[in-house]
Amino acid sequence: MSTITNETVAAPESRYPEHDKLTKVKETSQAVYRFLEAVGEKDIQLMRTVPDHICPMEPDDSESVHIPVSGQQLKELLAEHFGIDLKKLDAEKEQMLDDLRAVQAE
Repeated sequence: MSTITNETVAAPESRYPEHDKLTKVKETSQAVYRFLEAVGEKDIQLMRTVPDHICPMEPDDSESVHIPVSGQQLKELLAEHFGIDLKKLDAEKEQMLDDLRAVQAE
């Protein structure tokens, strides 16, 4: 009797690897996003610090300004944190639509 292991039978490679990653982290990612939205409703915001060059000729006189992180930027940060490439994810969505159209055309 033979034993089946991961080495002997590899799982088929997914056509949509970014979506697979997204599925694995979906609950955690959504919980973090909802938490940050709820905190935002209490006037507490995630901010980016960027240099504010008042006079480009005198960089020593520059200060920093704080800019709120938008909802889209937050989604991008979460995707980056969880190792999801949003451009590849969009390409996979297009591929899914193409695959669906092909099936419907049969």
